[in-house]
Amino acid sequence: MKLFSENIYIERGTKNPKIILDRSSFIINRKKTDRTLWICSKYRRTNCKARLVTFGRNVKLTYGHNHSPDVTNEMLKSMIPQKAHIIRCYVTCNEKHVCRS
Repeated sequence: MKLFSENIYIERGTKNPKIILDRSSFIINRKKTDRTLWICSKYRRTNCKARLVTFGRNVKLTYGHNHSPDVTNEMLKSMIPQKAHIIRCYVTCNEKHVCRS
């Protein structure tokens, strides 16, 4: 599996950080010793199943969003870009994970 570097964005200066990927924001759900689990910031309003897991410089995206992106290009200008290896996994109709990087 090849890993490709893409930019993710970090919202700075806040108590609870956000990660922006594909113009959608994620908030921390749970921290573990070696990884952090993130949920879509629209989870409570739309029951969006999109999830991130970060470990080192790797970001694993699971599921897709059920809503349109919530971050504008203007908002991205005030955020810090970071290079990360993105692994995209989607759950198909028969609940098998399909991953691609």
